[in-house]
Amino acid sequence: MVLDARGHITSLNPAAASILGTSAAHARGKTLAEVLPALSDLAERFTDSAAGPAEISLGTGPGARYYALEMSLLKDFRGPIVGRLLMLRDVTEQRRAQAQIVEHERSLSTLHERERLARELHDSIGQVLGYASFQVEAAGQLIDDGQTPVARAQLARLGDVLNDAHADVRQQILDLRVAPSVQQPFFAAVQHYLDGFTSNYDIQTNLTVGGGPAEDAFSPEAQMQLYRILQEALANARKHSGARRVQVTFETVQGTVRMSIQDDGCGFDPSGFDLGRTTVAGDDHFGLGLMRERAEELGGNLRVESAPGKGTSVLVEVPRVER
Repeated sequence: MVLDARGHITSLNPAAASILGTSAAHARGKTLAEVLPALSDLAERFTDSAAGPAEISLGTGPGARYYALEMSLLKDFRGPIVGRLLMLRDVTEQRRAQAQIVEHERSLSTLHERERLARELHDSIGQVLGYASFQVEAAGQLIDDGQTPVARAQLARLGDVLNDAHADVRQQILDLRVAPSVQQPFFAAVQHYLDGFTSNYDIQTNLTVGGGPAEDAFSPEAQMQLYRILQEALANARKHSGARRVQVTFETVQGTVRMSIQDDGCGFDPSGFDLGRTTVAGDDHFGLGLMRERAEELGGNLRVESAPGKGTSVLVEVPRVER
């Protein structure tokens, strides 16, 4: 498509006419926005000599076609700009192939994560059931020995442990039911999860997405790992901090995507915690080592900022993915 110096169409070839659903005679003298409303946002851009490549989609659903747009300047022999040449290149098949690759990566990531969660659930539930079996047997022995008050106190402690285990199982079910997928993009899945977390535990949550990150800033593996770090951080806030409010923020900072989870809980002194260990300060419930491992698998890093009475912030930075 050829545009004059004012941005009006002077000619277009049959292929461009077919793509735009018009004719050369009908388009001649009109602007890009007049020929096709989908180009209205790009009209000003493509009258700018500094404009770079762009992409548009025409149609909806499975029949949608994608086109890469490139503009070059037309100059006369003396140098002044007399017009512009706009090229439309059909990239539909490339987009579809890319979507298939992304979906394959997502499927592999989901399978890997389910296996990991299955191991974690098996270990945690196995430990609780083993403890419960031992405590019930010990309580029975105390009753036989006539130490009923002691047995009741022991069973009361067991009840607390089982209540905590029940909360953990509910958390695991929520973790498995709500996850990023083709049907539920990353940020929609995060919001859905936060809504469920608030409903289950009466801890207020808020999600803020600023600074430009979108779903295509994360590979499927990065989406899953960040999602699990978020879940672990929220579980810590629920179990250990006494938090009533959690703020979750995503933003792009100098080519990296940053996720922060900040709660208003009791906080702690992080100097006694070694993030390099899976079991931290003798308490693996915090899971800080596992969170750090997930961040490092993405080529990123994780740090924890906290102080007694000041709440806790978990900050994760991973490289932004350009697709």
